[in-house]
Amino acid sequence: MRVGRRFAVASAALFLAAARAAAQAAGAGPVAPAPPTQAPAAGECHGEIISSITIEADDPPFKGATATWQAAARALGLHHAVTRKHVIRDYLLVRPGEPCTEARRTESERVLRSLPFLAGATVRAEPDTAGTVALFVETQDEVPLLATGAVRHGKPAAIGFGSENIGGEGLRALASVERGFAYRTGAHLEIEDFGAFDAPVTLGFDGERRPLGGDFELDASHPFLSNLQRTSWQASYGQRNDYVEFRRPADDHLALPVQQERWAIGGGIRVDLGSSVWLLGLTGMMTSGIPAAQSVVVTDSGLAADADQLVAEHYSTFHAVHGGPLVGLRHVKYQAVTGLDALFATQDVMTGEQVGFVVAPGAVNGVGSMLLATSAYGGWTGGSSVLAAEFDGESRRDIKGGSWDSSIGSGRAAWYLRAGSRAQLQISDLFTAGSNSRLPLELDLGDPVAGVRGYYGTTFAGVRRNVVRMEGRVAHQNAVHRADVAAALFADVGTLWAGSLPYAVSTTRSSVGVSLMTAYPTGSKRLYRIDLAIPLQRGTIGGGIAAPHAIELRFSSGDPTAAFWKEPEDVVRARLTPGPTQLFTWPVR
Repeated sequence: MRVGRRFAVASAALFLAAARAAAQAAGAGPVAPAPPTQAPAAGECHGEIISSITIEADDPPFKGATATWQAAARALGLHHAVTRKHVIRDYLLVRPGEPCTEARRTESERVLRSLPFLAGATVRAEPDTAGTVALFVETQDEVPLLATGAVRHGKPAAIGFGSENIGGEGLRALASVERGFAYRTGAHLEIEDFGAFDAPVTLGFDGERRPLGGDFELDASHPFLSNLQRTSWQASYGQRNDYVEFRRPADDHLALPVQQERWAIGGGIRVDLGSSVWLLGLTGMMTSGIPAAQSVVVTDSGLAADADQLVAEHYSTFHAVHGGPLVGLRHVKYQAVTGLDALFATQDVMTGEQVGFVVAPGAVNGVGSMLLATSAYGGWTGGSSVLAAEFDGESRRDIKGGSWDSSIGSGRAAWYLRAGSRAQLQISDLFTAGSNSRLPLELDLGDPVAGVRGYYGTTFAGVRRNVVRMEGRVAHQNAVHRADVAAALFADVGTLWAGSLPYAVSTTRSSVGVSLMTAYPTGSKRLYRIDLAIPLQRGTIGGGIAAPHAIELRFSSGDPTAAFWKEPEDVVRARLTPGPTQLFTWPVR
């Protein structure tokens, strides 16, 4: 299958057009502006000069079970301190001595709500005697304790602890260890500073020594968080030593060792044209990959040589350098919605359209090359419906008439149908595809992010994967000891296409299940979830394992309001560029 420029550009337009058509069919449309009121609402701004800004940051409600978490955190040396005022001030879009506008006041609230260590934020204006206004900023922290773990063959395999907000400085840290069993002990460290240099700048380090392989990445960015800011930029550098697994009917954990190195840098400035916002800039990037000459088999007692070199012969060493213009267009607004991806937390849904392009000439192994990348998002709301779609794609071609390769794209489209704040039906489509990838790309049917629940450990994989998920949820606020609780029924249907990938298959599989979810304390953005999935096709089918277990149990936690679409790891490691959304440094929430 050959996929060219149309895959990276036209697919994004088709993806968004389909979502727009669905929105019109459902009676959804852009959010209409609120009708004018007879008198200014309390707490709003109307162009007055700001005399002062007072910040009040509150702790999480350390009561009941949360007090137990606090005691456990203190025992680990993770003492909580309320978020420092200077961290909050860095993200405000208002300043003393400047006019106070509703746009800057409401955008300041939204940006603060997007920070992972804050559960909520309000910014209100109060007139003072001098004819100016004083601003009062109130925030509440999330419970900062982080914990991870894993079980393998009924035995503890990994454990980790950390904090979302060390010292109240907006500093996230998580450390974990992993048993290697027949291999070395693994270790993982994540550090992310959301208030570097007393500015809305994020610095991050992510390093992992896995039982097999490892990686690290350094990144710095000034994200494009609001249409009111002038500039944005990002820079990253990383190395990976992967053992990329390939599934085949023998179910013997075939893997190809691959060494990678990559960097990317770029930035842009905002240009206003009417009601639209353009982001214009430049970007440069490098990616190199060195696959091993021979694949291996990962066994419970160590590595073994693989006699079949079909996978190793499929990939070769390459070095790619590209650079060029970065162009983005935003025509968006935000609507605050309570209880969409989280249970009862307030999140800001982006409505309208956002699209960006990179056209980057360069070279691959010394041969002239052209790299195209695109990122597109569309969101619509109306009545009880919310619809949104996002697509990220890239494709590369030799300048002297060669064929297109490393064509990779992924995306999500979702429709939320809500009945009040407690009941919700969600239907989503998760699409991932690749063609002639320079780096190893195999899409697993049971991928934890974008696969079919109930099929983790299957031997089925391909070069295209499309999964449709349907979930009906009923939630109760403050149901048990200040915790929000929800139950859901779900069904997944996924299709794989083999393409030209060794050992790949074309198949369709489905599952049904039940989920239990909780958020603590009430109104928290962080969601803890248990999925019990029953695969509807089990046993051995066509020489491959369709589902290794009759029932699959998944535990997960995180902030589902942080991003509309998170690319699965099997796509991220195969890209020649960072994800286009990362290059554009803008959020889609």
